[in-house]
Amino acid sequence: MGNVAKARTLLDQARLEAEDLGQRIASLRSSLAGRVRDEDLRALGTPEVLSLAGQLAALERQLAAAMINDGGLDGSNSMKLAIVRKHEELASELSLGAAKALPQVPQAARDVAIDYRVAQADLAGVIARRDWLDRQVTGYERSVVMTPEREMEVNRLQQEVDNNRALYTTFLQQSSATQIAEAFQNAKLSGNFLILEPARRPLEPARPNRPVLILLALIAGGVVGVGTVLVVEHHDESMRNAEDVENLLGLPVVGAIPRVAELQAQRRRANPLAAAAAGVPTSREHGMLHRLKVESPLGLEFRRVYLKLAKNRAQALPHTLAVTSATRGEGKTTASACLAITMARELRQKVLLVDFDMRSPALHRALGLPSSSWGLAQVLAQRHFDERFVRATVLPYLEFLPAGKSDRPAAELIESEVVEWFVKEAAARYPLVIIDCAPNLAVPDPLILGRAVEGVLYVIKAGSTVRKAAEYGVKVQREARDNILGVLINDAGEILPSYYGYGYRTYGYADESAGTDS
Repeated sequence: MGNVAKARTLLDQARLEAEDLGQRIASLRSSLAGRVRDEDLRALGTPEVLSLAGQLAALERQLAAAMINDGGLDGSNSMKLAIVRKHEELASELSLGAAKALPQVPQAARDVAIDYRVAQADLAGVIARRDWLDRQVTGYERSVVMTPEREMEVNRLQQEVDNNRALYTTFLQQSSATQIAEAFQNAKLSGNFLILEPARRPLEPARPNRPVLILLALIAGGVVGVGTVLVVEHHDESMRNAEDVENLLGLPVVGAIPRVAELQAQRRRANPLAAAAAGVPTSREHGMLHRLKVESPLGLEFRRVYLKLAKNRAQALPHTLAVTSATRGEGKTTASACLAITMARELRQKVLLVDFDMRSPALHRALGLPSSSWGLAQVLAQRHFDERFVRATVLPYLEFLPAGKSDRPAAELIESEVVEWFVKEAAARYPLVIIDCAPNLAVPDPLILGRAVEGVLYVIKAGSTVRKAAEYGVKVQREARDNILGVLINDAGEILPSYYGYGYRTYGYADESAGTDS
């Protein structure tokens, strides 16, 4: 089918070339009218010219054959070169013949006559190529028409051969079975039987092989378990130890809040529905004011934070301290409450704890205090530090300023000038101000507050905070003001699994620690 399409294309090209040459010959003949006689043109047809014209026609047919056959590109190129050479020989021979036969005709007329004879030879060659291609196309089409009948005949014969082969195979099988049955009957009649191995009843099942299956299950389970652990560890983007935190963030770790059972219970109590479902009371005595014991692992850890902050500041604590994190749920509210309680106990000076997370206040729950509609929102809106909004706690040196509620959006209340004014007013009234603010990747409030306070504590949650989130959060906080004092790691179950070598229960602190995860 490929040769048929190619031959048809070449045939169409040959027909177009023949039409073009016919028009060119007619044009040359009209230009010779009155200048050269027909007898003079016939005089140019010498035997040499006729021989060259015949060779040119033969080359045209060979060119068509080379162009049809597969891989005939090189052959067609050689044929084209041969045709060009024959053209040159024909033109040269016609020039010599015209000079001899038409001496009285002007040179310009002789040149036109030569072009006329060359065009006639070209037309004859193209016609020869066209006729040859026409015959080839006709032959191809005839063979294509006959092919289905031949294929049907071949398929029929092949089917007949397959049927005969199947019958022969069946005959051989039946013949063999007949011979075997005949031999068996003869042996049975003659009594020539010898039992080589008697049939035995199996004493145990062949399948399933339980020991092998159990062994394979153990191996497969171990491979899957180890593979799962490796995949999880490879794709885990959180930070799990203090070394990772310090290397990634370039900040010192000032403390690690241990993971204790009471901490998990406090998280459930933060959700009233979950607490009710679990039958846990939700009284305010479960707040950090009542639960944070001095000698508990949690209390001792925050005392360590206090001592480390004092050491880093050359025995001088920052008067204003903000606590933030990258995202919510990392324990910044717990850290703020525990740090304020610890500072009030250690310093025995007035400490003001401020809930600056005005969009999602939760510090009152961490302390175990009821919510209030009056507080920081009214102070910022009125730009007047009204101490009536400050609430006393059960600790004599700790006071609490709740977030309060306002009809104005928090973005309008938290402005740079207002925040700086508030921090100065609070620092003038209290030796130490600890401010719990919103996550710095969620809202820009911590960035504004970070410019006004002396220091910032950054809280991350071990095994939960994503590395890129923590890194970017520290970056934007430092761009606002480079005053981050260190990192506080929350839920540090893997960092402090046995509280630096002393287990909670073996060291006597099994029931003394608590915390929240606000």
